[in-house]
Amino acid sequence: MKLQLNVVQFMEIEGALPENYSLCYEVEGIYLLNTDDAYSIKPVIELVIFDLYNQTLEEFFSSLPRKYDIAVLREEGQRISDRFLERNTMDGITSEQSAWVLEKAGPISILLLVGALAKAKELLLSMTPDDMTEDFHWITQERINLIIEDIDLVYQNN
Repeated sequence: MKLQLNVVQFMEIEGALPENYSLCYEVEGIYLLNTDDAYSIKPVIELVIFDLYNQTLEEFFSSLPRKYDIAVLREEGQRISDRFLERNTMDGITSEQSAWVLEKAGPISILLLVGALAKAKELLLSMTPDDMTEDFHWITQERINLIIEDIDLVYQNN
């Protein structure tokens, strides 16, 4: 996982590491730390983080914002969309229901495909499920929750 640092943290950590060690890097003005790299020198970095910030390594990591790879988010968004379609097919969605889903949830599908998973989740959380009074209704709270769970798993695993 990539975590974002501010410039001060970047300078402090790099300056406190023993000679021949480097952990942080900069990409287009954004300062990053890869947790896999940090865990590979865990005994060293734990001491550095505690000395600098009086925190455990895990506390420090949890305080930093994650930096997600947009290519990974697009790929995962496509997988989420594909899983949704597969579940609908397995559940026997009709063509009328499918048209309704596309009309009502089209913007969410687009957000998933471009990797804007957080925005898609935001829309899903505010979406009102169908009241199931019409034959074309399909969007239940359970179906909404499954997509939200899929999105949450992406963020937990990346």
